[in-house]
Amino acid sequence: MTRHRQYLLTRRILCWMAIAFPLMALRVDAQDQPRGGTITGIVRDSSSLPISGADIMLRPSAQRTRTDSAGRFTFTGLDPNSYTVVARKVGFLPETWDVKLTNASRTEITIVLGRQVPTLDTMVTRASRECPLFSYEAFLCRRGSPGGIFLDDAAITDQNVIYVGQLFQDMSALRVDFHLDADGRAYTLRTTRSWGCIKTLVNGHPYGIPPRYTSSLIALEVYPRGDKVPRELERYAMPDSGITKSGPCTLIVYWTDQSPRPPKSGKVPF
Repeated sequence: MTRHRQYLLTRRILCWMAIAFPLMALRVDAQDQPRGGTITGIVRDSSSLPISGADIMLRPSAQRTRTDSAGRFTFTGLDPNSYTVVARKVGFLPETWDVKLTNASRTEITIVLGRQVPTLDTMVTRASRECPLFSYEAFLCRRGSPGGIFLDDAAITDQNVIYVGQLFQDMSALRVDFHLDADGRAYTLRTTRSWGCIKTLVNGHPYGIPPRYTSSLIALEVYPRGDKVPRELERYAMPDSGITKSGPCTLIVYWTDQSPRPPKSGKVPF
């Protein structure tokens, strides 16, 4: 091969490298960039101190993470949609933040959690008095009563589940069935007793929609046997007219961080 041909070949290789390497670098950089939208944030307390280890949930995507030592968190790869970020940690009141993402948009938020007022004696001696009906104090008053199953905010968080229905899976008196509806994943409950029935209260009221996500639940009390419910709740455990074989119904009381309302729409996969 003549020197002229070697020169031409070397020149072509150098030209190819000058074009190819930047394109390869751009391709690698594009692969390193997260696709979709991003939500980043920091969780602080009322004194502006970062809260580490806070449980952060994103719905309707059902992604979940925890804050780092600086109180920061990140969700990436999100489709354009309206999201709700839920932050909670034992000892603090849960808080939510609504975010609307467009295509590949990036949003940064700050969530402030207020501390729960500590209760000096959470195991209240009831004696002969009735507990209140429509406040969280009713849960604290009844907790520990015979015949009931009681889950407070810490116990719910420790189970590390997204859907409220999952809290019933280990209760032998109940069966839970999951299905998809227009708003995502839903659940139905039934008792293991023949002719058994179930009644529910939401924040002490016999109306309202039981919460779908554990992020909006702060306490749960379950009375598998209707004849074991506390006196102030007996009337709520009575079966509907025409159902006489079951006796008093199983009673479930949901305590939420807000007034009962339908969950926001959004497809949530199984």
